[in-house]
Amino acid sequence: MTPLDGYKVLDFTTLLPGPYATMTLADLGAEVLKISSKDKYDLVVNWPPVIEGAQVTGAQAWLGRGKKTIHLNLKKPAAVEAVRKLIMDYDIIVEQFRPGVMEKFGLSYEQLRAINPRIIYCSITGYGQNGPLAMRAGHDINYMARAGIAASAGRKEGGPSLYNFQIADVAGGSMNAVVSILAAVIYRERTGMGQNIDVSMQDSIIPFNSMDGASRFAGGSVPARESGLLNGGGIYDFYQTADGGYMSVGALEPKFWAALSDGVGHPEWRDGKILRTIPLGSKESSPESSAPRPARSGPKFLPGSTPAWSPSWTSTRSPGTSICEAAECGRRSQSRSQTGNRSPRWAAPSTCPRARSSTGTPATRRATTRSKFCAASATAMRRLSR
Repeated sequence: MTPLDGYKVLDFTTLLPGPYATMTLADLGAEVLKISSKDKYDLVVNWPPVIEGAQVTGAQAWLGRGKKTIHLNLKKPAAVEAVRKLIMDYDIIVEQFRPGVMEKFGLSYEQLRAINPRIIYCSITGYGQNGPLAMRAGHDINYMARAGIAASAGRKEGGPSLYNFQIADVAGGSMNAVVSILAAVIYRERTGMGQNIDVSMQDSIIPFNSMDGASRFAGGSVPARESGLLNGGGIYDFYQTADGGYMSVGALEPKFWAALSDGVGHPEWRDGKILRTIPLGSKESSPESSAPRPARSGPKFLPGSTPAWSPSWTSTRSPGTSICEAAECGRRSQSRSQTGNRSPRWAAPSTCPRARSSTGTPATRRATTRSKFCAASATAMRRLSR
């Protein structure tokens, strides 16, 4: 039995935030039915490459795993009526339209609560259901910029930098949706009543300014690029290696700095005085820049030392590491959607070594679920990278 066994989800979302959230709910055991429209453009459906013989893209297969799909045109009364009939049998709705669209369809929270008072209704938008920006379109890059996160990220000379990961979409939108839905499930179990959840991706990532924001409120300076301990103003940074790759160094604690100094052949730096004598952001004399070995292997550190460094790997290389291999990443199976289309589905094994106690029994349900989720994720990425 999985944590969300028996719970049924109607998924009206596209792109990344909503589908990632419902994918996570499916990983936790919920039955997810995706309501899709052939007429609505979805970047995920059009994100190459297409998996050979499957007629779906890699991103579509990844986000759609464990889900069933039906195609409905919600502009037609018959489609709306079909959804309203489903409501009595479903527990959770996740939608990602602009504010007011579901109400025009006749499928708003208030309209559906009249049919099923136990319904948990989650709306994911860029700027929330009300306010001056509620109707404005946006993407991850816009939310990051407005939240102030981009202002202190990147390099002084080059300006803000992009991550090849949608932080606001996933960490802000998807994860807050999942947490809120799980909290609403607990509330419903206690009271018998559903909840209306409003997730704003913009609002969700403003608290990500936690370190700099809290410091600023306490009288600190306004964060600037390459001026702080964690944004390139100190030793915590990426360093180019002799083979043109990069390595990441996070040797903030004294013991890790000492191990790093020994490992790169400069034990005289163990006391940390060099960190106080070189200006922040100027690291030409720092030990990392003298590391002669490639990022794939890194410098040769002394036996038993644990310097806080890591090679900077690509997204296709990382899942193939021994760390991910240790999770006994899952098996691949095929499943048919309700439309009859055959699409790949990745499923993790029922158990994972990391989630088992020394006696071979699951240590905790939570640990098992987490390991299965990580295992399935790593497996799918490895298969798609082949």
